[in-house]
Amino acid sequence: MHSVKPSITVILLLSGLLFNIAEAQRKTAPAPSSVQSMIKQSNLDYQLREGFELVQKANGGDAAAQHELGLRYLMGTGFLQDTLKGAYWIQKSAGQDFLLARYNLGILLLNGVGVGWNPFEAYKNFKHAAGRNMSDAQYVQGLLLTEDLIVPRDWSRAYVLIKQAAENNFEPAKKVFHEFEKRGIQGDTLQEKKGRRSPGDSTARKFRPIFLDFDIDTSWQANDSTLVGDVFREASPSLKAVIDTSYHRAFTSSIVLSENKNSQVNNRSVVFTALENEAEGGSPEALTLLGRLYERGVDVERDPFKAASYYLRALRLESPRAYEFLWNVTNEKSFAEGLDRKSKAGDPEARVVWAGLVAAQIERRLSGEQAVHLLESAAESGNTEAMIELGMCYQSGRWVKQDRAKSEDHFEKAVRRGNREARLRLATLAIARGEHLGSNLEILRRAYEEGSILAQVGLGYCHEKGIGMAQNRGEASRLYRDASKRGSDNAYQALRRMHDDIRPKEPEFEMME
Repeated sequence: MHSVKPSITVILLLSGLLFNIAEAQRKTAPAPSSVQSMIKQSNLDYQLREGFELVQKANGGDAAAQHELGLRYLMGTGFLQDTLKGAYWIQKSAGQDFLLARYNLGILLLNGVGVGWNPFEAYKNFKHAAGRNMSDAQYVQGLLLTEDLIVPRDWSRAYVLIKQAAENNFEPAKKVFHEFEKRGIQGDTLQEKKGRRSPGDSTARKFRPIFLDFDIDTSWQANDSTLVGDVFREASPSLKAVIDTSYHRAFTSSIVLSENKNSQVNNRSVVFTALENEAEGGSPEALTLLGRLYERGVDVERDPFKAASYYLRALRLESPRAYEFLWNVTNEKSFAEGLDRKSKAGDPEARVVWAGLVAAQIERRLSGEQAVHLLESAAESGNTEAMIELGMCYQSGRWVKQDRAKSEDHFEKAVRRGNREARLRLATLAIARGEHLGSNLEILRRAYEEGSILAQVGLGYCHEKGIGMAQNRGEASRLYRDASKRGSDNAYQALRRMHDDIRPKEPEFEMME
C-alpha cells in the first residue's frame, strides 16, 4: 500500500447583511455572538453617561461618542439592539479615523453585519489599525495573511504580526504564535510556493490557515482528545443533550487510556447511540470518532475493518482528520489479508472498504473498474454505502462514464432503504435545478441542524445565489467558513469564488494562479 495524503484546506471568515442607510431605523437581528465576542470595547466613561447626552455628542461629531453609541446599539446596552444603527455610527466614527472604530468596522465588514460583506475593505481597516500598533488588529491581519483569500498567503509577514501582538501581551496571539512555532513557521519563512501541492506533500498540512476562532484546534496532528473536541464543538442539540463537559473529559480519558472496551463511562451506551445518529446525519466528526472507537475497541468489539469503513465515510465528507487514522489502521499487520479474505467471502462492507481504499489511493492493486465491480456487488446485497459511492461515481465520472440518471437512481435506491445522506444528496441536486425548493430546502435545514456538513455547504450556496431565499452573501460566507473549518475544500473553494467575484483591481489584492 502506498500513502497519498489528500490536500484539505481550511480557512477563517464569517457572514453578511446589506446596509441601507435609508433603512437605518428598521430593527434588525442582533449581531451573532461570534461577532460580538470579536468587537473591541472601549473603556471610555461614555458607558456611564445618560443616553441622550451620548446621542447629542455623536450628532455633534464627537468620534468617540459615535463609536460608543454604535457599540451600544450593537450590544443592546442602554438602547434597543439595532445592528444597522450600530454599524451606521461606527462607520461615522471610522470616517474620522477613530482607531477603535476602524478596527470594529473591519469586524463588521468581515462578517457582513450591518454593512455589506466586504473582506477587502475590512482588511484595509485592520491593516491601518495594525500599523498604529493595535494588538487586536495585528492579530487579525496576521491570520488573514494565512488564508490565501483576501491577499496572497504570506507566512513570513503573518509571523511578524502575530509575534508583535503576542509581545504586546495579547493572549489569543500568544496561542497562535505557539502554534506557529509548533509548525516550524519562523520570521524568515518564505511565502508558500504557488500552485497545488502534491497530495503526498506533508508540508501541505503544515501550512493550513490559522482560524479566527479560539475554540478550533488548528493543529494538523490529531489525537483522541482532538477527535472528541471536534465532535463536542459541532454536536447537534440532541447530542449535546447527552454529553456534558464532565462526560467530555471522561470520554477522552477513556479513549486515551483504554485499549479495549473494559473501561466504562457512565451512560456510554446512550452517547454511543447518539454518536451513531449524528454520524448518519452527515457529521464527519462523529464518523471519525466512531472509527476511532472501533479501531481502539472502546465500548465495542475492536474491528479494524469497521473502523476503516467509518474513516472512509468521514473522508467522503471531507474530514481533515480521517485520512491519517485510515492510513494507520490499514497498515496494521494482516489488515490487507483479512480484508481480501472477507471481500472474497462476499462481505459487502469489506468490498465497499476495498473500493474506498482504491479511491483514496491507499490500495493500488485494484483498478477503478475492479472497484466499481466491488461496489456493484455490495449494492446488490443491499449495502447503502455502496449505492452512495456508485451514485457519486456516476455523478463525477470517476471510473465510469458520467451519467446523471444513473447517479440519481443509485441515490434513490439508498433513500428507499432509509439512508439520510443519499436523501440529502438528491435534495441538493434538485435545488441546483430549481425543483421543489420548499421541501428540499427544509431537508437541508433539518440536516444542517443535525450536523451535516453537506447541508451546511448546500445552504451556503442557496444564500450565495439567492435560491429559494433572498441573496445574502454574508450568511453564505459564514456557512462556507464554518464548513471550511471542519475541513471542506468545497466550501473553501466557494469562499474563494465569492472573494474573486468582488476582488478589487488594486495590486495588493491580486492573487497568483
